[in-house]
Amino acid sequence: MKFIAIAFLGVVASEEVSAAAKVGTACVPAGDCGDADTMCCGTATKGLICTDEKCTATTPGDIPNLMVCNTKTTPADFTLTQAGATGTDPTIYAKYLGADWTCSGA
Repeated sequence: MKFIAIAFLGVVASEEVSAAAKVGTACVPAGDCGDADTMCCGTATKGLICTDEKCTATTPGDIPNLMVCNTKTTPADFTLTQAGATGTDPTIYAKYLGADWTCSGA
């Protein structure tokens, strides 16, 4: 009986701490990012429009701020891929730097 109770507690504990979300995952409440010890929902600003998926070069333009998950201690850079509106429109790539991301805890 003790084994069953311990096993049940292990299952409950593992469900309470969900895996960390991928950096750049859209979020609204802090719980969307998974592991609250390492991840946070925050604002990514100053996005850059990339000329290709490798994002080695950027072009001028305004990109909206995003609410996304990132790591609390060392926010990572990430590239967002947005498919074109129609089948013939090009895919858009935008890069956000970890240095321009702020944890809001929202």
